[in-house]
Amino acid sequence: MAGYQGDVASVAYGLDSTAGPAGWITVGPGAGDWSITVSPILALPALPATGGYDAYLYAGAEQPVIFSSTKSGRVNVRQFNGIDPTDSILPQQDFSAVGTLLAGPSVVNVQLESVSPWTRSTN
Repeated sequence: MAGYQGDVASVAYGLDSTAGPAGWITVGPGAGDWSITVSPILALPALPATGGYDAYLYAGAEQPVIFSSTKSGRVNVRQFNGIDPTDSILPQQDFSAVGTLLAGPSVVNVQLESVSPWTRSTN
């Protein structure tokens, strides 16, 4: 969810059964003008080496990774592969998320506490 005027973000709604029904999207008071575009998962960009608050496609092999905030704020990474019912959550350590990306194809949601970009490297 983009938190600043002019922000654009992709979020993969409906993949996390613990987050409630896919149709529930909350827009807070004072949000101003906003819009939602619904697109197929295949329209998501490939997971880059650096990025922002977004959802991405991952088609690579299983690999240990570190997602690090380049300025400040925690990084939360969640992977949905449609096979493993628990999917993959990379635990946070300070201002980074360290763990293993499962083999793709999958959707990877990267969320930040701040507008800081992040970088991805192998662990």
